[in-house]
Amino acid sequence: MPKIKKSRGWVVLVTSPKNNKVINQRGLIAATKSILSELRVERAIYEVSILITNDNQIQKLNLQYRGKNKPTDVLSFPMGQAGVLGDIVISLNTARRQAKEYDVNLYQELLRLLTHGLLHLCGYDHENVSKREAEKMRRLEERLYQKYLDKGRGIVNRGQK
Repeated sequence: MPKIKKSRGWVVLVTSPKNNKVINQRGLIAATKSILSELRVERAIYEVSILITNDNQIQKLNLQYRGKNKPTDVLSFPMGQAGVLGDIVISLNTARRQAKEYDVNLYQELLRLLTHGLLHLCGYDHENVSKREAEKMRRLEERLYQKYLDKGRGIVNRGQK
């Protein structure tokens, strides 16, 4: 069942597969709110939807919306309408593989993907922009990641890798 929490002007909806014992929805919501606060997304009530899914589902979305027939780690769908910031889709399968590849904990990789997705929803980009704009997003992503690294531990339940 999706968990909805409204606080400080945001409604954060988190959906993950049934019986998912990995994702701590409250921790994911808390991390999302912290990053939104840092980005100063406070002017109006914003709704953010986060879907935690698998490689199969994200591959279908990646093909449908980006024309790429392969799984990816995170997709962002800015809504551009009053009151709705947008949707973020994260593949838990890819996050796990990348965590191993980058030699980080799963929560660290999920925090990086969440931060990346939220930056896209807020208008930042790294594709089809100047190197300067791409670097600006990369630096901001790294700063936010470092700042909320401890809070990000709550994204996954204890004992999960």
